[in-house]
Amino acid sequence: MTAGNRQFARLWLVVAVIICGCGGKASQRPAEQWLVSTRRGAAAYVAQGRGTLHIIDSRTGATVYRVELDSGQKVMFLPERNQISLDGTPAAHEPLEADRVYRMYFVRSQ
Repeated sequence: MTAGNRQFARLWLVVAVIICGCGGKASQRPAEQWLVSTRRGAAAYVAQGRGTLHIIDSRTGATVYRVELDSGQKVMFLPERNQISLDGTPAAHEPLEADRVYRMYFVRSQ
């Protein structure tokens, strides 16, 4: 399978998951979810409440970082340095690439 075919297959898988859901009850879906950033390069997020921050590689759809946050906690995202920090402390994460676009989603806890 060529790289183009694999990318196309991944796209259809994402579309199928979106259309069909993840196989759970509607009550299992996050009640409040916000796209807080879509960009290439450095970004920061300060939690406006308790919840989970997800950082997604927009090219692959892979989650490169996920963290539970309390109100006021700050995540710094520096893909050009392959770094993510939480309140100034380096955080473990998947490898980052400077030329990629990343999306940050915040899901408020219920």
